[in-house]
Amino acid sequence: MKSDSTVLLVDDSKELLQVYSTVLVDEGYNVLTASDAKHGLQLIRENGDKIGLVLLDCFMPMMDGEEFIKELKKSSPEFYERTPIYGFSCASEEAPQMKRLLELVDGFFEKPDSFDDIVSFVEKNLD
Repeated sequence: MKSDSTVLLVDDSKELLQVYSTVLVDEGYNVLTASDAKHGLQLIRENGDKIGLVLLDCFMPMMDGEEFIKELKKSSPEFYERTPIYGFSCASEEAPQMKRLLELVDGFFEKPDSFDDIVSFVEKNLD
């Protein structure tokens, strides 16, 4: 296993969650997945001490990335302060709607074209 910490992937695309999760698990990482923001918040409440990195889809139905972060800051401020959280999207970080969210997260990760990109990103950013 590459790390004792867990990666939390929050994305409304179940197919993407399955593919990225499989790739990361195959590389030796622990992974939790949530197909919506509310489930992601629940996983943080239940497993926050194990999660070392969050990749958060910026645009999801019902609760987007910005709302997720605001709720997380209220409900789990210590988790928000200690855990790297990266916005994760097909949209460019230059997109106008990304501006507010990027002020709330540790950085941005454009959904990669290759599996090596996600593995490299996690390797570099997981505590």
